[in-house]
Amino acid sequence: MPDFENPPVTEVVLMAQFEPLEEMQSAHLGLLWSRYRSRFPKLEEQPPLPPMAREDLTGKPRPIEVKVEMMSTPTAPRLLFISESGTELVQVQNDRFIANWRRTQEEDVYPRYEHVRGYFEDGFREFLSFVEEEQLGEVSLRQCELTYLNQIPAGLGWERFGEIHRVLSVWSDELVEAIPEPEAASVSLQFLIPEPGEQARGRMYVDVRPSIRNADQHPLFAMNITARVPGVGGGAAEPLECLDLAHEWIVRGFAAVTTKEMHEIWGRRDART
Repeated sequence: MPDFENPPVTEVVLMAQFEPLEEMQSAHLGLLWSRYRSRFPKLEEQPPLPPMAREDLTGKPRPIEVKVEMMSTPTAPRLLFISESGTELVQVQNDRFIANWRRTQEEDVYPRYEHVRGYFEDGFREFLSFVEEEQLGEVSLRQCELTYLNQIPAGLGWERFGEIHRVLSVWSDELVEAIPEPEAASVSLQFLIPEPGEQARGRMYVDVRPSIRNADQHPLFAMNITARVPGVGGGAAEPLECLDLAHEWIVRGFAAVTTKEMHEIWGRRDART
């Protein structure tokens, strides 16, 4: 597996999506917080994330659709249980369980996937126990999603948005030599995640686009990589298996689509001799 000392990660999101628990109400989410409060003492309420279709691996992916639905009954909110530092989160709504790590200060160091996976696992098992004790139904997994948000600032390997070829290996140097440098460039890629002897097991999306850092208006490339793996069985262990597969492909994909020059800046360790 590719390994970097200083990857440009600003946030990582581990998510399990399941069939909606129709019996879950706001009061249940409040009770659930008592199980997480010692590690996540801060509470924030947000609107629920919209419904998301299970990834279709039998054909071309469908474009993202925005749907507005009229609800006859109030929808339970999404609660965010947040650590004292604000870098670690657990989010719960009636069809999602999410664990995040996010950079809130420049000096925050990404603690690696295994660390975030650890409190995802602990929190999800606690969630399953709560659902069973409160008789809220069965948690039936639909799919898992892993997302890495990266910021690649100007001044580290590149200066102008047209120099995307210095960041991405999939952008040809010959194009830059043949015609004037582009004013700006964006790249979107998608890959099927294979499984030996069977159909594809999931799908990975890579999106790179020019952006500006809010804190100081510094130019950067925002590189977001998402892998979705549909569930096939059940139980507490399956989300971890799906997320581990997604993680493997995201790490390999990140290394494959970025340049060796950027690997030097990020301190790639596995490639050293």
